[in-house]
Amino acid sequence: MKLAILGTGNMAEALIAGVLAKKLLRPGRIIGFDVNTKRLQLIRRKYRIQTSSSAVEAIRRADMILLSVKPQQMKELLGQIRPKLSRRHLILSIAAGLDIRFFEKGLGRQCKIIRSMPNTPATVGMGATAYFANRNCHAADRKITQKIFGAAGIAFEVKSEKALDAVTGLSGSGPAFVCRFADALIQGGKKAGLSEDLARALTVQTLAGSAALLKQSGENPASLIQKVASKGGTTEAGLKVLKRKKFGSIVQQCVVAATRRARKLRNF
Repeated sequence: MKLAILGTGNMAEALIAGVLAKKLLRPGRIIGFDVNTKRLQLIRRKYRIQTSSSAVEAIRRADMILLSVKPQQMKELLGQIRPKLSRRHLILSIAAGLDIRFFEKGLGRQCKIIRSMPNTPATVGMGATAYFANRNCHAADRKITQKIFGAAGIAFEVKSEKALDAVTGLSGSGPAFVCRFADALIQGGKKAGLSEDLARALTVQTLAGSAALLKQSGENPASLIQKVASKGGTTEAGLKVLKRKKFGSIVQQCVVAATRRARKLRNF
């Protein structure tokens, strides 16, 4: 199998790095194309992949095609590659806001298309991706898709395309929400008397450690909170503030608002 990558930005690079690290493909089985030739050459030198001078040439040499250009560039790209597509091609998209209907309109209803929603931690191998396959995809297509996105973190197939709006609101936008919380912790640490460097180091490790504990223990968040919050202790004092300020409700509203926006922006 050969993979053509049209658009070699940060998310595409994360997938290239993951696929090579997991030995799913050898560098010679990946063909990159980007209108930004400096970026393309950088990726070629760094990962020793093949490159192409055009999108059409790249897909001619490939079985699977990753579309990773900006959404506003997608319509033009689909127009270029459509005449050269065949039934063997599996199309993967990581473009935000463009649904299956958009791609079927641009490429034809017979194409095998998988729409995905990765997130930025994929750039450090800790991504969370959900994907939806159209009716033309077979079990083998889903299996290879799972491996490719799983190479940069974890991946899940959703059975309804509408679920990708909620995925966008939670894990797609989630890294920004978590970083906002991290910034608040850092500022809180500074107000409490710590230097910025120490507050940042403690915050990053606390978030990473808590995430690892949540994942490895298998316990729900409420159970782990109970283990830290002793009656009359420091944690309980802080949690009372979060409850009084309706922290839980605010975060829930945040995810719902992002989901609604994703729904509204779909295919703008």
